[in-house]
Amino acid sequence: SVVRIGPAGENLVSFANLNVDTFRHFGRLGPGAVFGSKKLKAMVVFGNLDYPIPRENQKAYRQVYKEIHDRVTSTDVMKKYHDLGTTANILKLNEMKGLPTRNLQSATFDKAEEISGEALAEEKLIRKLSCSSCPIGSIHIAAHRRSFDEGHEYETSQLAYDHELVFALGSFLGTNSQEDFLTLLELVEDLGLDAMSAGVLLGWLTEAFANQL
Repeated sequence: SVVRIGPAGENLVSFANLNVDTFRHFGRLGPGAVFGSKKLKAMVVFGNLDYPIPRENQKAYRQVYKEIHDRVTSTDVMKKYHDLGTTANILKLNEMKGLPTRNLQSATFDKAEEISGEALAEEKLIRKLSCSSCPIGSIHIAAHRRSFDEGHEYETSQLAYDHELVFALGSFLGTNSQEDFLTLLELVEDLGLDAMSAGVLLGWLTEAFANQL
């Protein structure tokens, strides 16, 4: 596994995150700034050893493992996380008037369907991944295609998304299209910022700027 920081961590931003194996992030409380303060750009963790299970316990271990594995993979919760992931909550929260919108000026978002888990799955989802040794596969990857030059020159980046990111960089800012959401998500991740903290800050700044005008 590779854990690394971006410019935010190098500049000691208090909500700089750690990028873990490209699609996972550890962002609360600014661990990226801790790395940056120690001039540590990245850390690689590897090994080839395992934890030995005594022979007399192996049968019991296999039985417990199977029970836990079957319980996890055969429940409705597993289906939810593998199917749409946590973005399945976007429309449900919107219906319940519990989707923070435009810096908490509203609890519903009129464009929730545009950035919902269902819409992202239909239009942007290209694959699902699992964290190490996890049987669920809850990491949802979107393709973000954009033009970088004339003559139909395109490049495509792959971005992991979930409910928290869609809320923070979507409804909380009033972002009403998948393209705008993914563009903003890519910028935030390239900087190495915690996406949720960045979204909340941007929401406050957006409302403050609007009120100033």
